[in-house]
Formats: sequence, structure tokens, C-alpha cells
Amino acid sequence: MTLRHRAVFAGLTAVCAFALTGAPAAASADTGGLSSAASDATAQLPAPGDFDRADAYEEDPSLSSDIDLLSGGSARLAPQALSSEMKYFAENESGSNYNQGFSYGDGYNAMGFYQFDRRYALVPFIQAVYEYNPTKYAMFGPVVARGEELKTAAIYDSATKQLTEIGRLAEDAWHAAYQTDPTEFAALQDAYAYQEYYQPVERILRNTFGVDISGRADCVKGLAWSLCNLFGSGGCQKFFRDANLTSSMTDRQFVNALCDAVVRGVYTYDYAYADSYAARYERERATCLAYIAEDEASLSSTLPFADVGDAWYTDAVAYMYEHGYMSGVDGPVKYFYPNSAIKREDAAVVIYNILGGGQSLQACGLADVNQGAYYAKAVNWVVARGYMQGYQNAAGVYTEFGVGDYVTREQLACVIANIARVPGSAVDASKFTAMLDWRETSPWAQGGVIWALANGVINGVPTANGYTISPARNASRAEMAVIMKNCIDQSIF
Repeated sequence: MTLRHRAVFAGLTAVCAFALTGAPAAASADTGGLSSAASDATAQLPAPGDFDRADAYEEDPSLSSDIDLLSGGSARLAPQALSSEMKYFAENESGSNYNQGFSYGDGYNAMGFYQFDRRYALVPFIQAVYEYNPTKYAMFGPVVARGEELKTAAIYDSATKQLTEIGRLAEDAWHAAYQTDPTEFAALQDAYAYQEYYQPVERILRNTFGVDISGRADCVKGLAWSLCNLFGSGGCQKFFRDANLTSSMTDRQFVNALCDAVVRGVYTYDYAYADSYAARYERERATCLAYIAEDEASLSSTLPFADVGDAWYTDAVAYMYEHGYMSGVDGPVKYFYPNSAIKREDAAVVIYNILGGGQSLQACGLADVNQGAYYAKAVNWVVARGYMQGYQNAAGVYTEFGVGDYVTREQLACVIANIARVPGSAVDASKFTAMLDWRETSPWAQGGVIWALANGVINGVPTANGYTISPARNASRAEMAVIMKNCIDQSIF
């Protein structure tokens, strides 16, 4: 079973057939019809529209290292295919046209599926494609050589009503690159936009707002991406703040809160194209909610649990159930009990199901572990591995595992750190000290909690005044599912 339309792949194996021709339907600000520049050099083109992305675009200077990841850095561009759900928002920008050239709707400033603007990303993207394969994409060589000119020179000649020479050079090279290999050139656009605009916004949400969207539906990711694409890595943050986003929101709640914030905010912040932006994000809301409705219908027909609907933990519960890592309680009706605290022995079973591989080890020798119980093999394994230990007596000897006791959030963080942390590795403690209650973390647990927060294994608990670790609170079964899936998704184990 595949839920939430998650389909982000490396390489080209999942690239769908892309449209080879066709004019896009609407400008990014919906300020008028948008059409590709004519291939006939003598054709007259309409005067530039008044929409200017720069009017609303604001970058976060602190993220310059992220935005410049591919332009001048050590990273190299490689083709990447993304789900249509994740990149749905391009229908409001280029009409989802990878072959889109300069057009009057954006003032002859942008090209491609994601409307790479010549003042921001267009030239770095072209350079990255050229460096990826200078033989196949040799047509971009002259454009790269004149990159600085392309960023600032006029693209439209009002006297002739045609593109200027530099504009025609870039336009023709773009179409030639697309015709050379439509699938690969489309996937290169996906890869660059994903790394330059989506990844930074995911980090913004996680590091600044304490909200991790990495496991959410692709349409939620696309919504956040579209805001970064249109308003910049700095401009999008006012909407994230105004939406009061939390990790506990369902996808439906997340989309509605964010779209509400944008529809209100474009007027509050007095954007020049407020009406167009508001209309666009009502369309984006409708698109996202349609995808989510499909997810909800799929969940209701496939998950057996009567108490798991569309919630912040649903994807994780579905994943853990599908892979046999966690199950529910059988009966006339099957329940998962997502909000119930998880016991130490059950946490051991989950970890063993993921990592143990069925291995049997000798009895741990702890007094409260019944070797005939369902959890015995798992407890023996985690104790032997040193991932969980138990309680010590006055002499410092471990005598009991703590069967029947619940696992606290700080204990669970330490267990994961025991499994994955490299001894002696340096860890950034800034996220830890940003939590309102970081001083309440037990001294013995601080190292593990710092590591788990820094690596996105656990996240803060939202409150009215900020985020807390809630270190002594018992971890719920839902939290256990989410934390384990975070570890799997991030290749921590």
C-alpha cells in the first residue's frame, strides 16, 4: 500500500511523459495570458506585462549557503524525478511546461517549468546544466559566457517588438536543450528547483518553526515549495508564522491554515498583486484538498484501525503497520491506541522488529524479564546490544529491565542515540537550548536528547509560548511510530 502520494525519486526511472508542446495557461501572478516566445525571429511579441516577481520576492540572507548549493558550490546537478503532486503548483506559473521560454506575462524575465528568473536562478541553472554535460548541452556554452549580461540586459526590444539578441540566444538555447533530451532536461529542472527552493523551505520549517514536513503528503510539500518559489526563502516565512503551523496538524488542517494565512496576508502586507495571489492560493487549496481527500479515502479502506484517521502520525502508523514493525490490539474492532503511552518492553519489540532480524541471543538475566513472554527475545537483544539497559541497584549493577514501566521522551531519545550516534561526534546543541524546558532534561539524558533534536529524530512539542522537549512525559505509541519512521527515512538505521 502506498499512501500520501509520496513519490520523490533519484534518477530517471520514474519520470512520466512530459508534454513536448503547448502554451501555459497562466502567469505566476495571473496577470494575463502567458505564451511562449515565438520561434520565428521576425514575429512580433506583445509588450511585457507589468508583473514583476521582484516586487514580492525576498530571500533570507542566512540561507545563502543553501540557495547557492548548486551555483558555484561543490555539489553537482543530477537528474531527479518528482511526483506530479509535489510540483502541482507549476500549473500556476508556467502551465507545467518544461519548454517554456521567455514570455510577456512575467516581463520576459523567466523560463522553464519553475519560471527560473534571470535575476535569480536562471543563469546558475543553465551553468549547472552545462557543467553536467558540456557536450550534450553545448548550446548553453555561449549563454554561460554571457551570463552576467543576461541577468541585466534588456530581453524585449520595444522598437521591433521582438526579443533582443541576448534574449534570443538564451531562448534558442533553452528550446534546443529541451529538444535534445526532453526527459533529462525536465528532470534537471526538477533537481535544481528541488534543491534550490524545496529543501531550504523544508529546513526553514523544521529549524525555525519546529515543523517537519518531510513525511507529509507531497501536495503539502508542494504548497510550501510554491511559497518559497514565489515569495522567496525570506518572504514565505511571514506566512508560516501567521499560519501558526504545528506538527500535530493533519495535512488538511495544515493546508487550510497556510492558505488562509496567505489569502489574508497578501492584503495585510499590501502586495501589489494581492488579488491575483489570493486567487492563486484558493486554487492551490482546492488542488491540495483534492489530493488529501484521495489519501483519506485510501486510508479508510486499507488501515484496519478504528482509531487512526487523518492525523500527524497517520503516515508513520501506516508505514510501521505495513512493514510489520508495530501492530494494534485485535478484537471485534482493531485499535492502534495512538495516544496511549508505550511500555519499555513494547519499545524494545518495535526496535527489535526493525533491526533484530529474528536473531536470538542469550537471556539477559534481569529479574523482571519473563523468558516465556512475547517480549523476551526483543529485550534480550536490545540489552545485549547495549541499546536499552534497565535499572541499577546501589552497587551499580543492572538488576531489572523495567517491564511494565513506560518510556519517557528523553529515554527514547537516548535509546535512539545509543543505536545510531557515533561516539565522540560533535553535535550542535542550538536546537536543544532553544527549547523552553531544556533545563528540565535529566543530566544523564542531555547528550542523547541533544543528538536526537539535532538530527530531527524528535521535535519540540508546540505550546502557546514556544516549543518544549517535555523530557519526562511518557512517549505515546504514535510518537514511537513517528520517531522510528524518522530514523528510517533519514537512514539513521
